[in-house]
Amino acid sequence: MNSQRPETSDAARHRERMRALIDIGKHLTAISSMPELMDRAVGIAAETLCADDCSLFLRDPGGEVLRLVASQGMLKNEVGTATYAPGEGLTGWVGQHGEPIRTVDPKTDPRWRGLYSELPGGELAAFLAVPVGKDDPIGVLRVVRRKRPGIDAAFTEEDQDVLHTVASQLAVAVKNAQLVEQLVRSERLAAWGEVSARAGHMIGNRIFALRGHLNELDHLLSQSDVDRQAVGELLERVNVGIFRIEELLQEFRDFVKATELAKAPIDVNALVREAIEETPTAHVSVAITSELADPLPPVMGDAAKLKRCFAELIENAVNHLSEGGEVKIRTARIDGEAVRQICRRLPKEPMVEIEVTDSGPGIPEDLRSRIFQPFFSTRSQGMGLGLSIVKGIIDAHNGHICAADPRDGGGRLLILLPEAHQGG
Repeated sequence: MNSQRPETSDAARHRERMRALIDIGKHLTAISSMPELMDRAVGIAAETLCADDCSLFLRDPGGEVLRLVASQGMLKNEVGTATYAPGEGLTGWVGQHGEPIRTVDPKTDPRWRGLYSELPGGELAAFLAVPVGKDDPIGVLRVVRRKRPGIDAAFTEEDQDVLHTVASQLAVAVKNAQLVEQLVRSERLAAWGEVSARAGHMIGNRIFALRGHLNELDHLLSQSDVDRQAVGELLERVNVGIFRIEELLQEFRDFVKATELAKAPIDVNALVREAIEETPTAHVSVAITSELADPLPPVMGDAAKLKRCFAELIENAVNHLSEGGEVKIRTARIDGEAVRQICRRLPKEPMVEIEVTDSGPGIPEDLRSRIFQPFFSTRSQGMGLGLSIVKGIIDAHNGHICAADPRDGGGRLLILLPEAHQGG
């Protein structure tokens, strides 16, 4: 007979904490966006330790100063400006020596400076700070608890071990995210160089054509008997040429600014409806329908840029249809298993899916990986940056876009966006 001793409440709580820490590590290392990573880290640390607040300070690149990069409460408005010099205050001491500080009533500690506090001085009961990273700390993660009558707010040695574990996982995640950002930046810079060269070439061609039109116009106007019809035709060509140059410049601006986001909680269904209403349809017989999940969780994103993405996909689908065609937009919330089946690099968490399908000829399998590359286009106008801009915007939202296998023929594009986390 296999008998087991019942677990004590402390042992059960410890096991649950360890299990939670494993899940936290997996989650943090799956995030590639630095702002999201830092915000999630302070939220996780505060929740795991039942702390009233948490703040994260990271070392400035190439410098010794620790700068506040994320906080939950009173210090939120100080993010980006609050700093500690090496050895300054409790936080600066942890950053300089790479050792933790755990104390009650931190104001009595001789190292206390009180420069930046998550709680009013009279309410601060306990303070715990640990280095982020071991040999060469990249920052400091700290948590605080407020005074409560009849309650011991002190952090325990186990609390310190837990925060150490979170900070170690965070250090790995930060370095991973920084490597991803460097890679994306280098790829983006290379793409900008290519786009700049292509834009310069195309604009140069347009200007050369405009000069020819203007020279011809000058010749016509120098004649004693001006041919008004010919002058009018030339002026129309000049206007068209200027319009094309403006289009190229706008496309280039959109490509450059694709990753600049103004994020807020967004109702994806509302954006899809607006995109459908605002999308011009050259084919009056093309039907645009939708199947929108209700309820659908919000996403944290830039509404204007996401609507631009949806409109671009709808317009692309419409342009590839003949008379009597149909474009359908569907939204849904899919679970982590479905997410990983679509893209293995995404965290195994629920996401919002936007699917755009059409009844057209579809996308050949050998072209599906190329349609989001700069300059890929089957149309003669523009630089072919439309879908590349869409991909840049979706990537900046930590999402995913791909051309998927069609269900019933035609084209099928999928967008996956992470849900907005509670508390922003």
